[in-house]
Amino acid sequence: MSFLILVLDLDDTLYPERTFVESGMNTVAHWLSKNYGVPQRSVFLRLLGELDSSGRGRVFDVVLADLNLFSSENIEQCVEIYRGHKPQINLYPGALDAIQRHSALPTYLLTDGFPAVQMRKVHVLGIENHFRRIFTTWSFGRESGKPSLRCFREIVQIEDSSLQEIIYVGDDPNKDFVSLNAVGARTVRVMSGRFADAQAAPGYDAQTRIDGIANLDLLRFPN
Repeated sequence: MSFLILVLDLDDTLYPERTFVESGMNTVAHWLSKNYGVPQRSVFLRLLGELDSSGRGRVFDVVLADLNLFSSENIEQCVEIYRGHKPQINLYPGALDAIQRHSALPTYLLTDGFPAVQMRKVHVLGIENHFRRIFTTWSFGRESGKPSLRCFREIVQIEDSSLQEIIYVGDDPNKDFVSLNAVGARTVRVMSGRFADAQAAPGYDAQTRIDGIANLDLLRFPN
């Protein structure tokens, strides 16, 4: 199996992204409490409630308006705090063992999102040294994020290999697998995180599903 190239996703694959979100929201709530005297716990819960009811797009706008604190400056500050905070996050149980179990393979991390934010997560999780290279796809422009194959093609160029030798482990059936499926790569979906119950459109799901990253065992995959 030494010909395989293992590529891992980050958010909701190696750690629960919800913990990053809650860590960031709590840091924002602390700043609002410190600067405007609003109760931190109450604001934190309001931020999470708005997120859960309406999605990520306008959480700060809505909650700050409710608190009579809305301004473009405050919105920008909340976004900056959220993205720049040092997150309180941990790997899924068994995630590090799964990575180390396949250490004989060339292993890469490939993740969408703001590069500085994603790398801060990696540093806090302490996993940098387990990968030959970490690809933050947005470093090459947002159009290079999944389902683009741009960074996957760079990986196989580094390894003097082909896309068919990649085995990619991710969680999001909306974007993670469709392009790789089409070129003959191998795809594995971890059924964890916010997409665990998502139904995939035809062609969009991974070829294999596992309950979580701890159950990754490439020895079971055919050559």
